[in-house]
Amino acid sequence: MTDTTRFYFFGTNGRPGHNLYSLTGREYSYDALKAEMGVNSIDGCYTNSYGAQGHGHCVHTPNGWTVLAVCDYSDDRRGGCKAAFMTPGLHTAEEMIAMATQYFPRKVQRIGPITLTPYTGDPAGRGY
Repeated sequence: MTDTTRFYFFGTNGRPGHNLYSLTGREYSYDALKAEMGVNSIDGCYTNSYGAQGHGHCVHTPNGWTVLAVCDYSDDRRGGCKAAFMTPGLHTAEEMIAMATQYFPRKVQRIGPITLTPYTGDPAGRGY
């Protein structure tokens, strides 16, 4: 597992609009995290723009972070809505799902079953 102070959720929180949250539930700086992860974006970069609810990918970024990103229309029905869980270190998809379930159980429950396929996009977050 990971240092629990370094596990983040990017997504909706009961209404349309995406924000980045730490485990304390407080919003965290999106730009600071992108820089630390070595990516251009988190929003919409690691899943197909119009995939099925809960479908996504587990990706390792250039700076050694793991991102579990899935389509999530539960709070925002607009096309392309995503949720992502991020932590430093290289973790398996199973580990990421377990950590997401442990640290953000209501988010995972809301998203529903998570189904993953291999990621073929750019791990630096330059689009799917």
